[in-house]
Amino acid sequence: MCFAQFHLKRMLAFSTISHMELLFVGFGLFTPAGMAGLLVYLAGHSFVKAALFLTTGILLHRFRTVEELELKGQCPVSPVTGIVFSVAGSALAGMPPFTTFFGSAWLDEAARSSGYGWITVVTSLAAIATAGAVLRVAGRIFLGLGPG
Repeated sequence: MCFAQFHLKRMLAFSTISHMELLFVGFGLFTPAGMAGLLVYLAGHSFVKAALFLTTGILLHRFRTVEELELKGQCPVSPVTGIVFSVAGSALAGMPPFTTFFGSAWLDEAARSSGYGWITVVTSLAAIATAGAVLRVAGRIFLGLGPG
């Protein structure tokens, strides 16, 4: 559902729902490593999502809309907003220098050591889909890429 949305707030809400599965995995494992991964991921995800909602609010205030297709290519006047949105989108994807990467890695390791190696595939697919949606928005709004 996240990838099908063009309304930024709804897309971010569906992204949050998608990423909550990682937290449930950590809680369900109920191992020290799983709980540590859960807390690290939760902290990182909270800051990333706050940055994404903040930049969405800036777009709403400046352009009076948060529809991706209406904002296509109109935002090069806000390069800092675009950079923050893109960096936060990369963090949402779980790229290495960000806290979400380390939390996800701890959760994956806890799942593998508990005999649930398949969880890594599920969590990776969810992260790829939601991060792809956020980075699609960044490319369309701030760089003018894609169909309008």
